[in-house]
Amino acid sequence: MSSGWLLRVGLLQVSVVSVVERGLAATYPWKKPRELARGCDSVVKDGEHLGMVWIEAEPTLNNASETLLFVYGTLRRGFSNHEVYLADAFLVGKAVTAEKYALFVDDFPYLTRRPKVYRIVGELYRIDGPTLELIDCLEGHPDDYRREQIWVVANLGRHYWAWAYFYPEARGRLLTSGRYDSDDTA
Repeated sequence: MSSGWLLRVGLLQVSVVSVVERGLAATYPWKKPRELARGCDSVVKDGEHLGMVWIEAEPTLNNASETLLFVYGTLRRGFSNHEVYLADAFLVGKAVTAEKYALFVDDFPYLTRRPKVYRIVGELYRIDGPTLELIDCLEGHPDDYRREQIWVVANLGRHYWAWAYFYPEARGRLLTSGRYDSDDTA
């Protein structure tokens, strides 16, 4: 087994954690480029099965206008604002904040820096500058929510520096966990 191979699969830089050495891993055909590229699959070259590989994908920013955004509320998949703002964004994967924060809710979820209660569960996206500007408008940045950079953990423990929207003060009721669900309203 070897490690440390880097592959380019579409817009992803894929780090091969381990591969059975029987040929070039660079021919690995990832079938789901918009999804999180992580897991075990076959390496095939010219129709021949070369072995099994464990892969992890690192989101690569294509240009200076792209950034990472951590979402924890209505911008997540399955919630009201996702289809409008993030349907075409690249989902890096499920993520959790590296530090503890608090999540309050009334009509909407509110992430605050204090009290430090639990790690917040959400999703991490790679987005472009115009999308970030639209979400700034949705969140009322900087007058309502404030966009700040934090460390989040995704993809088997990898840390990412990403934007998140914080509310400056506690508002509504404190959730019992760091996960916002559709039935969590005042």
